[in-house]
Amino acid sequence: MQSYGKQPKYISQNTAYKIYNRCRVKRWVKMGKILPVQGGIAGKTSTIFYEHSKLEVLDTAENIEIFKL
Repeated sequence: MQSYGKQPKYISQNTAYKIYNRCRVKRWVKMGKILPVQGGIAGKTSTIFYEHSKLEVLDTAENIEIFKL
């Protein structure tokens, strides 16, 4: 979908928290499955981004595991 321009390459941390749930995103970061990317000049107020395609993959994989049970 990204090649067609319908899915942004990166989404902000705030958006990721809204779409995928804050605790899930934090858990994925803690497990090292996804790395946050600092936007702009590094500082306390810089926006943090996540790669949208990786979040989609993690979400799908987690949902498949849940439905297997």
